[in-house]
Amino acid sequence: SASGSVAGNTVTSSGNVYWATSSSSNYQRWEAVLMGNNNYRWPTESRNVTNEYTESSHLGIDYGAIVPRVDGDQVFAYTEGTVLYAGYGNNEGNTIRIQHNDPLNSGKYIRTQYMHLSSPALYSKGQDVSAGALIGYMGNTGNSTGTHLHFEVRRKNSNFNSGNYYEDGTAVDPEPYLNLT
Repeated sequence: SASGSVAGNTVTSSGNVYWATSSSSNYQRWEAVLMGNNNYRWPTESRNVTNEYTESSHLGIDYGAIVPRVDGDQVFAYTEGTVLYAGYGNNEGNTIRIQHNDPLNSGKYIRTQYMHLSSPALYSKGQDVSAGALIGYMGNTGNSTGTHLHFEVRRKNSNFNSGNYYEDGTAVDPEPYLNLT
């Protein structure tokens, strides 16, 4: 059974949403609430873009918190993959990097990066994550000027052997990938 905050006939617990008819207490997981489709998920609850991707100076998209300057918005895995790195860097703060098959370029790989989390990521190096899995919470760690999520996509022709090297692969505009959500 699920526990958490109740909203109508739904219950939220650990980032999952459960539902039941009003006459039942038998909750079932409701995937459609978490996933735009079955394969891809917007990386955070907020769609408040505070800084766009630019090829020359800003290699990701920044999303501000739903409530400005308040940490804690949920951060989700874009799609299924394997955690390459979960740790802290002076620039990126609490960060998680996940490798995925590239949905736009067959046979290639992408690595999504989620930076400035409020606390360490909820997954560790080597763990598999599913699309839409709760992986952390938006914060203001590292070289950050306010609560936000820096979401970055890097592409590579082969596996990312290690997530430790921040600039591994080629940074690409996340927008085409987010259009799949």
